[in-house]
Amino acid sequence: MVATFHSRTHFGHACARTISGEIVIPSRKRVLFVCLGNSCRSQMAEAFARAYGSDVLIAASAGLTPASGVAADTSRAMAEKGLGSARPFS
Repeated sequence: MVATFHSRTHFGHACARTISGEIVIPSRKRVLFVCLGNSCRSQMAEAFARAYGSDVLIAASAGLTPASGVAADTSRAMAEKGLGSARPFS
């Protein structure tokens, strides 16, 4: 049986303790950001999620009708925030 989650972290991860006292690190949630072309919003959302939430989630992005690449304005905006593209665009 697992106790309630504590606000403390164990090596950067939220954790809980079982009744016997052992530390349990829950698995990360998977999040998929979807937009039309996967060239702007979803790419930025994935990049921010990876940069600021990688300890609690696994981020990915997709498009309903994928574009051929990331929009130039998106690349510039992410670079201004110190983020590279979310992942190589194929």
